[in-house]
Amino acid sequence: MATTLTSPITIPYPGVPGDLELRIQAGACRLKLIPADHDAWVTGSYVDPSGGITVSSQTEGNRVTVRVGRSPADFFELINGVPELTLEVGKARPFALVIEAGASENHVELGGLPI
Repeated sequence: MATTLTSPITIPYPGVPGDLELRIQAGACRLKLIPADHDAWVTGSYVDPSGGITVSSQTEGNRVTVRVGRSPADFFELINGVPELTLEVGKARPFALVIEAGASENHVELGGLPI
């Protein structure tokens, strides 16, 4: 039996000057993105009922990438339920937003975000 994996997500604004980019790469999952008023750039959580599909974040300069497992093998894990990625995005600084979504259900609210 699978063990549900819950991962908190907290990503501060990069401390370097320049244009910011938030890249979300979501494979098989439910993605919810909403604006938020907080000090961090991105906060949220990832809940995976299978415990087998991972989430990661990577910062390279002014680009932050949040990635939910995108390998073809991840589709076999969906038998235990669909993972949910919830991201609350700060409005303090303007940024470029890139969403690369595969087999996912997306609820994206962009109102108030400085993109």
